[in-house]
Amino acid sequence: MIKHHKRIKKTRSLEVVYPPDTIDDDSAFDITRFQPYTYDLIPILNAVPYEIFIKIYLAWAGFPENAISMEVIKGGGGQFGVVVEFVLRAFPHAGPYTSGIMAYSGTEINNMLNVIQNWKETQTYQEKLTIQFSRPGPHFKPSVMIMPWVSHDKDCERSKIVLSPFLSESMKPAFQKIATVQDMLTVSHAADAAFAVAPQLLLSVWEKWAAFTEDNEDVRGSAILWDITSPAKMTEVAEGATALKTRVPHYWMAIQGRSTTDASVASIKAFTSSLVTHVRENNAELSGKDLGWFLSMAQGEEYPEDVYGKCLPRLRQVKAKYDPKQVWKKGVTIEPDFSG
Repeated sequence: MIKHHKRIKKTRSLEVVYPPDTIDDDSAFDITRFQPYTYDLIPILNAVPYEIFIKIYLAWAGFPENAISMEVIKGGGGQFGVVVEFVLRAFPHAGPYTSGIMAYSGTEINNMLNVIQNWKETQTYQEKLTIQFSRPGPHFKPSVMIMPWVSHDKDCERSKIVLSPFLSESMKPAFQKIATVQDMLTVSHAADAAFAVAPQLLLSVWEKWAAFTEDNEDVRGSAILWDITSPAKMTEVAEGATALKTRVPHYWMAIQGRSTTDASVASIKAFTSSLVTHVRENNAELSGKDLGWFLSMAQGEEYPEDVYGKCLPRLRQVKAKYDPKQVWKKGVTIEPDFSG
């Protein structure tokens, strides 16, 4: 809850003001004694003038001694910052959760694709799969690992049904370790990664990855991750309504290029770029849509139109308002639009 707020305006080194019921407006105290600030921040905060427009004190009901202070500032190291409102909502967690790993020989890839396609027909938001292509030591044979996640798995009843296609006699894993835990903290330390679109695309990526890592020992630590999470929820929001531009049903993939020598860095980088291009072109061919890129996974050389989609015109106006001199110009740069 918001305990107290007051308007103040100071152009000077940062001062933290006590609530008005304890001191007058001109009093202040040493920032080094006040959390969440630390000694590390002092040189940065004092180096650039800034203004504090609003002071906000937050406290949890029944624990006023743990109050937190925040400022709405202009200037300083962050250039500008605005805090309008905090709304905290707590929901019951969806445990117990079942997760783990099932490892298969690469020779099972075709059979696995059929099983996954059938499994997706009954998939809900309460379960997901993560698939990884890798070459585990010491023999570095091509392998496929499936990492499941099943929520609301009381007494393991749901996971027995959900995972049964992957544990049958026709598709028995070479190794498996699956466990049920009560909270997401434990789940967060389980292996998690990613999956993508059509089975023929997954198979073609498998073939390219297997051939590349077979021919070059220095890059055999490279892995490909695919995520199979139900895309139903993301389609409920209109395209362009939020910063997440892609609202058509899709999955995502990530390539982890690893090299043990400097000599192989160029080849793994070229392979990664070529594989991403291959996936993107096949996506467009199979679905008729070019899904572009996630900003968090972009390398900085992508076109803004492909990263931001329909959000780009609005972001260009925001850029013109808050960063007209383009102080931030690294990565996928947004050109400001001053026409509005």
